[in-house]
Amino acid sequence: GYLFLGTGRFHPLGLAYAVNRPVWALDPLSGELSEPLDREGMIRRRLLTIAQASGARRWGILASSFDGQNRQGMAFALKARAEARGREADILIFDRLDPRDLVGRALDAYVSTACPRIALDDGEQFPRPILTPPEFLSALGDRPLLPYRFDTYA
Repeated sequence: GYLFLGTGRFHPLGLAYAVNRPVWALDPLSGELSEPLDREGMIRRRLLTIAQASGARRWGILASSFDGQNRQGMAFALKARAEARGREADILIFDRLDPRDLVGRALDAYVSTACPRIALDDGEQFPRPILTPPEFLSALGDRPLLPYRFDTYA
């Protein structure tokens, strides 16, 4: 197995996905050691979220204006893919995303082209399902669900 030293769940989840071995996370600020991360459980939860979003007619495509997280070109490409599949898509550009800013919008689901952590770590805070770009392509039927593809932000 592996030991991740740092805060948050996203990077140890990415490591667990990449190595397919047990990963423990030690938070140096709190001194807490996590149980081994459940890679298969994470994949099951993501597949459920993809299934929940697959019927969405109106998508919000989230794009960041931050350097290092700016994949606005990808956002426009995903918008075109959604529209080619008969879906509506709006691109929402932000600097700091707060899930409360999305409450009340007439959108069925979201795809984040910014840091994958937004969907993977913070997804439960959003008012609708939120996917990563590879998950979005699966929801549209453009790529198979399995093997699950982790968004490597490449």
